[in-house]
Amino acid sequence: MDWNWQKLFSYAEVACFVTAWVVGIMLAVQGQAESRARREASAFASAPDAIGIQANLSR
Repeated sequence: MDWNWQKLFSYAEVACFVTAWVVGIMLAVQGQAESRARREASAFASAPDAIGIQANLSR
């Protein structure tokens, strides 16, 4: 197997590019999941508050 520095650098460059692409995809998916969980938690937390406000106003 005849390896020269240019071929080795090309393979390393491709490996780094693919790794960065995969990490970027994983971070984007994780960010969407956290955002969705945050939205669901805030909706759940605001539901009892809204009921309490309505109960106080109707008295």
